Amino acid sequence: MRVSFFLTALTALASWATAAEKKGGAKGKVEVAYPIPLDIVLKRVREGKFDFEAVIYNHNVESIKVLNYATFLHKGAPVKRAEIFTRGKRVALLGIVPKIDYTRLKRKHFTTIPSGKTITVRFDVAQNYDLTGGGEHTIQLLGALPFGQIKGRHIAGFIPYQSNVVKFNVNGEAAGSVRAKYLRDRRRIRRENCKGGRVPRMRESLSHCVQMSLAAQEAALNGPAWRMEEAFGFADVPIRQHVAKIFSDTAEKCRNDSTRINEFCREYYRDCVSNDRILMAYLREPSLQIGYCDPFFDLSVLPKRCYVYDRPDAWGWFPSRASTVIQKTVHSNLRKAGIPGNMSLDAEPGLPRILALDRNSSLQSPDNYELFATHVKLGCLAVNPGVTNPIPGIHLFGP
Repeated sequence: MRVSFFLTALTALASWATAAEKKGGAKGKVEVAYPIPLDIVLKRVREGKFDFEAVIYNHNVESIKVLNYATFLHKGAPVKRAEIFTRGKRVALLGIVPKIDYTRLKRKHFTTIPSGKTITVRFDVAQNYDLTGGGEHTIQLLGALPFGQIKGRHIAGFIPYQSNVVKFNVNGEAAGSVRAKYLRDRRRIRRENCKGGRVPRMRESLSHCVQMSLAAQEAALNGPAWRMEEAFGFADVPIRQHVAKIFSDTAEKCRNDSTRINEFCREYYRDCVSNDRILMAYLREPSLQIGYCDPFFDLSVLPKRCYVYDRPDAWGWFPSRASTVIQKTVHSNLRKAGIPGNMSLDAEPGLPRILALDRNSSLQSPDNYELFATHVKLGCLAVNPGVTNPIPGIHLFGP
């Protein structure tokens, strides 16, 4: 039975609190607690337009420093910002789902919200959402933001956030015009991200993707139950077969991609062109193109060891080229099958987070497949959640 973290049920926590037992191969207890959730008031700036304003309130007694990079706080980035629905269906994102190297975070990637204060962010939903169908829509901000130490650059945990639901009417033609102008302003390019010495590195990454995926397929079908339970919550035959099929498809795609490296490594919208150097890869919606950026090629082909236990951001495993390829390939395959693929999870790193997912969410999370394949490849022992917590004594909040 997987542990459940009730993010939206937290109300009056001003200090670290909850503890819950995690079974399925893990030992001990998961000690994960959250501050008081961020309260967001969302409103439409002008009737007939597509600009929204979000006022974020910090009700905690301490300041909190939240990640802004690749979240709804990231100004101008083509990333998911809100949940938008029309006619009972989720509106398609027309941006990217990023995979970030959290070991490279800098001060500029965080925004501090003082205790009892607010910050305001504005965004235009027509730029990166398909609103061309027109009609009545609803929008809400809902999720969890990673937050860091006030005096550091490490991820320390997650803080839930939730806004009111806003209904708004859309002129589909006007929304399409906003989207078209946005794309013109971005100046479409053609940049070869795989060239020179990167070609053999990409081939090596894809080769290891095939090997790791086939090994994970075998482990899913015939491996120990605890490893399946650790990553996906259950180890019954239908779940094993489902996971094995995902890895089989992943191996096949990596095998095929190795024959067309120059084609799938092209960059068209400058998503990789940045001085931040923390964006490793991305999946572009709705084309499902996978992009590999400069920091990706600096990674080792395989993780150096199973877990990151010796730093304050001890929330997961070491990034690698092979595991990154698996994660984004699984994500692409899930989306092609019509599965959401938990698009927000790339902005919420960490073993405690992904091991807390319920059964359906685990099977839809590319991170869980990456975890499983990596652990099979390296022969990792069961996760000890007590060790994945932030190092004791690190001051997480500021006055």
